[in-house]
This record gives sequence, structure tokens and C-alpha cells, in this order.
Amino acid sequence: RGMLKMQIGTKNYLSRSFVLSEPLNLKVGFDCGDKIQLHWQQQPGATSYTLYNIKNNELTAIATLTDTVALLNKVALSSPYFAVCANGAGFAGLKSYTIDYTLQGLSCYQQSFIATVIDSQIRLDLVIGSTYNLKKIIWEKQTATNVFSEIKTDIISLNKFSYNVNDLTPKKGVQRYRVTFETNDGSRFQSDIIAITYLKADEFVYYPNPVTQFLTIRSGSFEDYDLEIYDLIGNKILKDKGNGTKQFDLSKCLPGLYVGVISRDEIILQKIKVIKQ
Repeated sequence: RGMLKMQIGTKNYLSRSFVLSEPLNLKVGFDCGDKIQLHWQQQPGATSYTLYNIKNNELTAIATLTDTVALLNKVALSSPYFAVCANGAGFAGLKSYTIDYTLQGLSCYQQSFIATVIDSQIRLDLVIGSTYNLKKIIWEKQTATNVFSEIKTDIISLNKFSYNVNDLTPKKGVQRYRVTFETNDGSRFQSDIIAITYLKADEFVYYPNPVTQFLTIRSGSFEDYDLEIYDLIGNKILKDKGNGTKQFDLSKCLPGLYVGVISRDEIILQKIKVIKQ
């Protein structure tokens, strides 16, 4: 608690007392199925915490807890908007910012899931929002249509929120990955599927094929390369340069089959067949 004092001459003027309080940082732990978990940091001196939900356009207290974690059923919620404050001896602290739990970038337990090409491997990094009731995470790679194979399984450690694994044998082209979360009661939830293109320095992928207007070519390096497009009788239809990822305009090509030649310094690196619709 605090007060303000103003002194004029020999007279003192005191304000009413007020509370100094650090606002809490309300976060979503997970958003899975019919339940959500909210959590916040512990505030020194707090005896309890009040959780608020917007009802009829007003922040309304829905629970008072001594813990810093709240597990809620979605069907009982009036809105997706929440705030929390700490309570001390005879007063309530400053409320946190009000958040919409559906807009916190959380997919079930997943907070972030990214893939990065490092040398000849692909590194997968996962950050989770909570370890509550979570038993293990299963790293998976897509190996066929709607088929995912296990890369590795990690057992969850208390208060550890960051995990990673390396795919040691990526194949040329687009790789797709996901994580399966398994809870202590045996329930399973899948993460978003993420995709990354793996290419060596002189490898290329191209799409779409058939192509209607733009043909995209992605290179495994940022060195310049030449693209030449020929029809089936050997006429050169297009010659252009690219590097990294580039779109080539084939809108003026007539429908049919074409041959593309990708080269660098007059050395042919790859030949491709392109169908123009």
C-alpha cells in the first residue's frame, strides 16, 4: 500500500491509501478438445488469485484460486476473454491484460513448431505451452499419403517446455512433420503439420506440374542458374536466370509438353519435363 503527501509550508496533505501491484501475465497452457488451461506467474505476497471472464460485456469473477493454474471446461465459458489478478491481505491487485484464449497461437499443447535445414540434416524445434497431464511427445515424419512414421519419442520433463530432434536422413524435396502429444490418461492430440524443402546445393524442385501460368523453381543454393525451355522439336521458348526460389512466366506457351534445362556456367545440372495446360 502507498500514500501521497504534499507539503505546503508547515502543512501536510495526505492522499487516500492505494495499492501498488505488478500486473500478472496471463497465458494459455493448452487448448485441447473441450478443455483449456490458463496459467500465470506467482506474485510474492499474494494469498489468492481471482480469474475473470467477460459475461454480458463485463469482466466477471468466475473463480478464486490459491494456485497459479486454472483448468476450465469450454462449455461453461461465456466468452473466450479472460483476465486475472492477485489478492493480498484485504485488497485486490491490478488485473492482467484481457486475452482471447483462441488467439494466442496455441494448437493444443503446441506453442511453436519449426523446421530448419542444417547441413545435411533437418532440425525440428518444438515449444509447448504446458506440461500439465502430458506424458510424452512423439516426433513423426510423413512417409506416404496420410502415413506418418515415428522418428523419436521424448518423455516430458516437469517445467521443460522446449524440445528438439534431428532428421538425419532427409530425402530430396518437401518433407512434412508433425508431433503427437500423449497425455497420462492415454489421449492423443496431433500438432500442426509443417513442411520444409530439403535440397543440396545443385538440386532443384519445380511446381506446379502441370502449370497454367507460373512455374516455380526452388534451388538448394542462392547461386545464379540459367533456365531454358524447349518445345519437343527443339525450339527455345524461354531463357531466363534465377536463384533461390523464382517464378517463371509460362503464360505465353501453348498447351503441351516442354523440356527444361537448368544449368550453371554452361554445365547442365538438371533436365525437367513440364506440362503446360
